[in-house]
Amino acid sequence: MIKHIAMFRDEFLRRLAQNASVLELASGHGVLSLLAAEERPDIRIDGFDISTPAVAVAKRLLAVSGHGGRVSFAVKDALKTDGACTNGKYQGIISAMLAEHLSDPRPLFNVISHRTSRDGLVFFSTAIESPQRDHVFEYNQEASPPNGGGCWLARDTTRLRCWLNASRHTVSAACDRNDSTVALRAYAI
Repeated sequence: MIKHIAMFRDEFLRRLAQNASVLELASGHGVLSLLAAEERPDIRIDGFDISTPAVAVAKRLLAVSGHGGRVSFAVKDALKTDGACTNGKYQGIISAMLAEHLSDPRPLFNVISHRTSRDGLVFFSTAIESPQRDHVFEYNQEASPPNGGGCWLARDTTRLRCWLNASRHTVSAACDRNDSTVALRAYAI
């Protein structure tokens, strides 16, 4: 987990544009958003999660964090976001540990590609080592691996790259396979 946070800080947060707007999809208790606000006092963050109890915890943490003017949390389906920023675009998108909970992650990739600005960054991470019942996509992949084998993260990263490329972004990636984390940089074509 330490490598995961270091990658989040070094490959994502420190590379965001000055005064960037950031969207965290499935923000849960808001820990990554609050870490981002602590590291980058110039950015603004919107965190969405479908879980009312998780957002309540995030709001309590936010209340004591001192970042209330720049961070907000709302109960909202991450796959049905309406962007609050210009044209619904964000300079940074965080999607940490969400894809494995979806039966089909393609709608997530679609949201990411449509909400990322031309100069935007995406931090994407997923669990690939623990197929549990709530890790629907990962569980299904482990139960019946697709033809061709290969590691789920590699296939998943390829899918995300394809979706971002289709939305006129080129992508470079920093990947720590031991920590199941990918930081993707999306550039406008």
